[in-house]
Amino acid sequence: SQSPYPVKYIRDMLAETMRENLGIVHDADKLQKGIDDVSFYLSVVDKLRFDSSEMAYFGYSLKGILTLAKATLLCAQSRQESRGAHYRSDHPETSEEFAGRTAAEYRDGITVRMIRT
Repeated sequence: SQSPYPVKYIRDMLAETMRENLGIVHDADKLQKGIDDVSFYLSVVDKLRFDSSEMAYFGYSLKGILTLAKATLLCAQSRQESRGAHYRSDHPETSEEFAGRTAAEYRDGITVRMIRT
């Protein structure tokens, strides 16, 4: 990147991606778009230049934040129901199959398995 502040822009784009695709009302298409966007950000994060004089630790947490965002989107995608304040317009009913928590296990940025407890 030629910009001295690319991390700030990626974080801003991530915030918008999560707001638009994992809002209170979401569906499979929005979730997939969010996963695709975050996957792209993860693919470039190691190529970014961090300017620590501008924001001392801003860049160091970016990969972790992106990984958590992707895990959140993947869990929401696998949870095909509406529950509480989060509404899946493509799955409006509550399902007992999803009554517990959903977690994602990652290795090297790849989902290994989804775990329901």
